[in-house]
Amino acid sequence: MKFENMLSDTGNKIVNQFKIYDGCITYFKSYDSVVAAVNRKTGETWLYKNWEYSNTTRKYLYQFLWECGRSDLSNRKKLEKAIKEGTVKVFAESPEF
Repeated sequence: MKFENMLSDTGNKIVNQFKIYDGCITYFKSYDSVVAAVNRKTGETWLYKNWEYSNTTRKYLYQFLWECGRSDLSNRKKLEKAIKEGTVKVFAESPEF
């Protein structure tokens, strides 16, 4: 498992915003909560209960999804549509890292 800070547009490390690599799955962790996961091979995407926690969490969630090749989910409207259609699953419990 590999942890790394997300980066700002200027290349600086963003405090409390992380990508976690575990095999073919990349997780997004904001502060102490795992918020999302993407399977890099299939594009399958999962959200966890705290994905809407704050504007900051959502901002970096959309950046994470974009970086994982899910530009189709890069804003709230698109993400909520995918949840409603069932192409993105939302789970009540998130993994612990």
